[in-house]
Amino acid sequence: MTRRISAIYENGAFRPTESIEGMPEHMPVRLTIEDGRSPMSLRDRALALQSQFTSRPYDGSEVLDQRRESDR
Repeated sequence: MTRRISAIYENGAFRPTESIEGMPEHMPVRLTIEDGRSPMSLRDRALALQSQFTSRPYDGSEVLDQRRESDR
């Protein structure tokens, strides 16, 4: 499973800035650190905005499904 979340680093630990549904306590995760001061790409900004309004990240599958339907 892959999810992109924002976090704050404080007191030696990363603290998510939003609730993480379905994540069990003490589950190991892999972090990729992107400095919040560096400019975000257009795609990253779109994903960050989109995640505020939906419960799952956009992966493009909806567009592919619509195209498949219209090809029938």
